[in-house]
Amino acid sequence: MNFKEMNCPFCKGLLKVPEDLNTCVCMYCGKKIDVGSTEKVAENCNEYEKLCDTAMNQGASILLEYLDLMKSFKANLYEDAFNRYLESCLPIIQTLDKVCGRLPYIDRNQLLRQEYAVETEQQLVDLWVYRILDDMEEACKIKRSENGKITNTKKVDENRFILALFTVPMIRETKLEIAEVVADAITNEWGKRYPLQKFSKADYIEIKDGFKRRKLCFITTAVCDSLGKPDDCFELEAFRAFRDSYLMETEEGKRLVEQYYDIAPSIVNTINVLEERDEIYESLWQEYLEPCLEYINHGQEEACKQVYVDMVHTLTRTYVLP
Repeated sequence: MNFKEMNCPFCKGLLKVPEDLNTCVCMYCGKKIDVGSTEKVAENCNEYEKLCDTAMNQGASILLEYLDLMKSFKANLYEDAFNRYLESCLPIIQTLDKVCGRLPYIDRNQLLRQEYAVETEQQLVDLWVYRILDDMEEACKIKRSENGKITNTKKVDENRFILALFTVPMIRETKLEIAEVVADAITNEWGKRYPLQKFSKADYIEIKDGFKRRKLCFITTAVCDSLGKPDDCFELEAFRAFRDSYLMETEEGKRLVEQYYDIAPSIVNTINVLEERDEIYESLWQEYLEPCLEYINHGQEEACKQVYVDMVHTLTRTYVLP
């Protein structure tokens, strides 16, 4: 058997491979290598550009064709909606993964489309992300000025929630080699474009499990936790007593509690992926929960109920069904 020497196009490690082999796995970095590709430069360039066109043209569809996803961001709907979304978008992410796999084998001087003549997979992924967010801004009529002013901030938030709760977790859930690079690129580029509306990189299991933790007084627990208060603090005990000894004593109160437990996990899950979550929880404490606690302490349970209902309605409109 005859062997030939070559360098891994990814890590540059020196390899000896059989001459009749088409593919192998690098013993140093573990990546799959197209051994014969160096003899098919023109073919590789053509294939690479076609894959780039497909990936770039389809990229924005993972967001723009799913702008109603937040309607499914509820405990009984999220898992099925997410899996359908993953199944639909997987071929697009796989195409981008293939493009990045071709990158080490091309001759950039032979490319017809010079915007694709990048040096690294990070540059290629960034180009893909730029195209998605540019198309989103055009479709949603979002404009950013040099002084930082942004128009149509409601649409910015709607897209932010979908990216944070569905798109980035979906990409990470593909488990493809490029997945984390893409997830980081989306999160970072969004933060640069919208510094006051950033979000954190979350994963599917983390969000799904968040729906299963049916904590009593879900929102107040999240607020108190953000403020450094323990689970058995005076404030939480007071709210739990209000629920059990006042709300649960009437049919109307029972319906409110049931509605609350249906929507509260979605509210908290959304807030928790936002960069400004601590500020949001601080605001909720000052604007709603602290006044509620004062009403409870003075025996004004009905006033407390009204403030709490107003809070849940406002949060639902803002973070679940904007």
